[in-house]
Amino acid sequence: MPSDVIQNKLESLRKCLLRLEQKRPGSPEILVSDYDIQDIISINLERAIQISVDIAAHLLADGLFHHH
Repeated sequence: MPSDVIQNKLESLRKCLLRLEQKRPGSPEILVSDYDIQDIISINLERAIQISVDIAAHLLADGLFHHH
């Protein structure tokens, strides 16, 4: 079972992905013309990537320190 840290990060990741889904424009033209949507998408993509990297780092560190 994942640690509380990973569980919390997975919940944050879920929220970012939900926000991306909610704000996905209906067409590329809307995305090009709506700077607010661009910002929301950009920020949530950045957060999702960082959270994913944090989860991977946590799992790697946990695995490295518990197998010795």
